Amino acid sequence: MLLLAALALSYAVTGRLSVLLAIPPGYATAIFPPAGIALVMLLLFGRNLAPGVFLGSFILNLWIGHDSGTDVVTGLPIAIGAATGAMLQALLACYLVCRFVRAPVELTRDTDIILFLLLAGPVACVVNASIGVASLYYGAALTADTVAYAWFTWWVGDSLGVLVSAPLLFIMLASSRGVWRKRRWAVGLPLVLLSVGLIWMFIKVSSWEVQQRQFEFNEKVKVTQEQLESRLQRKVLALGSLERFFNYTKDITPDEFHGYAAFFLQQDDAIRALSWNRVVNHARRDEYEAMLQRDTGQAYIFNLDQVKQKLRAPDAAHYVVVNYIEPMADNAAVIGLNLLSSPPRQKALNQARDSGQLSATDKISLVQTKEDAVLLLYPVFDGDADTVLQRRHNIVGYITAALAFEPFFNSVLSASGPKTLEIMLTDSTDNATLLYQSAAPAQNRQAQLVQQFTLDIADRQWQVQYWPSGKPKGHSTDLLAFGVLTIGLLFTSILGAFLLVVTGRAHHVGQLVAQRSAELKGVLDNAIDTILTFDANGNIDSINPAGERLLHYHCDSLIGQPVQTILPELNHQQYLPVNDQPIRVRFDSTAKRADDSTIAVEVALSKMAVNGTSRFTVILHDLTERNKSEKLKNDIISTVSHELRTPLTSIVGSLGIVNSGVMGALPPKVAELINLAMQNSQRLTMLVNDILELSKHQAANYSQAIEPIKLDAFLQQALALNAGYASQYNVALVLAALPTPLVIAGDDVKLMQVMSNLLSNAIKYSPPEGTVTVSAQQYDEHYVDIAVQDQGNGIPLAFQSQVFQRFSQADSTDTRRVGGTGLGLAIAKIIVEKHQGQIWFDTEEGKGTRFTVRLPLYFA
Repeated sequence: MLLLAALALSYAVTGRLSVLLAIPPGYATAIFPPAGIALVMLLLFGRNLAPGVFLGSFILNLWIGHDSGTDVVTGLPIAIGAATGAMLQALLACYLVCRFVRAPVELTRDTDIILFLLLAGPVACVVNASIGVASLYYGAALTADTVAYAWFTWWVGDSLGVLVSAPLLFIMLASSRGVWRKRRWAVGLPLVLLSVGLIWMFIKVSSWEVQQRQFEFNEKVKVTQEQLESRLQRKVLALGSLERFFNYTKDITPDEFHGYAAFFLQQDDAIRALSWNRVVNHARRDEYEAMLQRDTGQAYIFNLDQVKQKLRAPDAAHYVVVNYIEPMADNAAVIGLNLLSSPPRQKALNQARDSGQLSATDKISLVQTKEDAVLLLYPVFDGDADTVLQRRHNIVGYITAALAFEPFFNSVLSASGPKTLEIMLTDSTDNATLLYQSAAPAQNRQAQLVQQFTLDIADRQWQVQYWPSGKPKGHSTDLLAFGVLTIGLLFTSILGAFLLVVTGRAHHVGQLVAQRSAELKGVLDNAIDTILTFDANGNIDSINPAGERLLHYHCDSLIGQPVQTILPELNHQQYLPVNDQPIRVRFDSTAKRADDSTIAVEVALSKMAVNGTSRFTVILHDLTERNKSEKLKNDIISTVSHELRTPLTSIVGSLGIVNSGVMGALPPKVAELINLAMQNSQRLTMLVNDILELSKHQAANYSQAIEPIKLDAFLQQALALNAGYASQYNVALVLAALPTPLVIAGDDVKLMQVMSNLLSNAIKYSPPEGTVTVSAQQYDEHYVDIAVQDQGNGIPLAFQSQVFQRFSQADSTDTRRVGGTGLGLAIAKIIVEKHQGQIWFDTEEGKGTRFTVRLPLYFA
């Protein structure tokens, strides 16, 4: 219940705040965060909170209705409809997200983020926009021509509310989940700052719009008011000129009045009638009525009763009778009317007579057209009119103009183009009587868009009030502030989606890194061999627990120490210059323990470039058991070999004597058998010698002399030593010219053995009349590459992985033809690696093989 109440309260309050950013009358807001609040609460705490969404929306819509003056009975159906739409929208969004998004609350994958924002925003928000706008329409809060606009802005507001507020709410409410806690600054802060900036910009632009509308309104009112005053002044002047015409022309005829009035009426259609009203004393009533009967057919001076029926005017001291009136065709019926019969007219007539100035009646309804109008009365005197008594004695009549309000104000408001203002005219002289109103005042018009002026007309004071015409601002085309806010929020939502994608990828990568790191740590911690790393300066970066057990050091005590602390013989500097190639070297050495004792180890050294710097990895394998096995093996091999060598020597010698014929001539078959036995004995002797050589190189006490060797002389000597062997196979040996004199570092005897093995193999596998080419070139400032190229058939693909293994030979006709023990290349590889070098081959079947040896250069 507490969560449900909190959801309802937060929905209502944030919704009311968001309406402050709405376009009047308050149904279209650029962003509606409660839509996001509803979805996030249902995703985090369950769909049973849906009634809280209904309650919050219901309260919010009643609140808005109350503020806009809508009574509860009228607003209740609208509130229920909008609340139903809000609840259904939240449930649909929750269902779609849970159905199609794999991790609806985590949002770490790109597809999850895009689907979440699309389904929860534009797709689901169709629901409340449709139901809410329908409720407003059937509740008469919207008209048919505003439904589409209201629906669109409602949909945009809800969609942006989800897109912008949902990530912020996840950060606030799901911070216990690691991914959202990490997004607090990367996602939350930019969205909050951008949203605040947009609201500030909206307020500024709205203020500018208000000022602009105020300025435009003031200018329009100013022009209109000047038009109004000018037109009224022209009418007063026209009546004054007519009054002077009557003063100079004592007995004006009907034709003269018709001509003057026709000209006057032609200038202004707002003057519905212009009349000459004579003052008739009772003593001359009979004479006047006889004249009236003769000229117009009206038999007497009459008054109008309440139903506009003509009644003979009762006797009075004097009468003010309509004598002439134009246009006659429309107003002939009022000839003979006694104007004093109406108290408002009587009051205005007396005021004009006593003041000697123009006077106006209050609002009247014209008998002929039923229009609201006012009579403008101008007195005419015959004689002096300086005092009230003189004016009362010398009054002869009144010039009267009937000014109709509607045509007059329509012409004023439309004088400068399309009608953009509404006007209301009240007579403050007579209890603020409403004289004219062009349209009902808009209920939502702002006070600053209303202006009021005081207008003195004759003896009366009119109040003129202006306000903008047309539809409310919310439905006009002047939507700059709303457009700025909407576009800005759309950009904010896109930025939020981008930040979610970036942080989601970072979180996913972080999880993978953590997983791989844990796996790697498990491998390192459980590895049998020692694994350590050190930098280009030779300082140890890390060492695994196996290193602690092997070296009797604590890991922390070795971090930052020189690698020579445990490997005194390692010189990593020689591998630094080779920055563009990874280095993988394997050799035997000794490691120094914490108690200064040493242990034989096999060192596997590799180098890699990390961020432009060199990093080394060393794997140390304890050779104690291997050395014991090797020693036992070597002892056995040495014993067996020595035991074999003596009888083999005797056998070979005896067979040689027999084969030489000293013992007499041998039968052909016996000689053939003796010759075969002698060949196999020699081959067996070679095998014993190679085994002893291999054992010697693998011995722990193996030593070699590192001396400077001139490369050109060394290679020439190698070719000379193997020239005789090459001649047996009719193969030519060629030495390519060296580009520069070079000096290598190594043991001359052992390296010559390597060259002999490579040359003998190349000779044996080259065809007759073939060529074996020896070349050399400097690899870099520390190494030189020596290559031996033959013209044989190449090494079969299936055998290439076994080339440097012991007792390995390709099973081919060529191999059987040339023979061999299969130990030559294995011995060569051991010697090269003992010299901190490398050996490899490049081959292509049918095109020969190229063996390359990389050896260090000598530096004094």
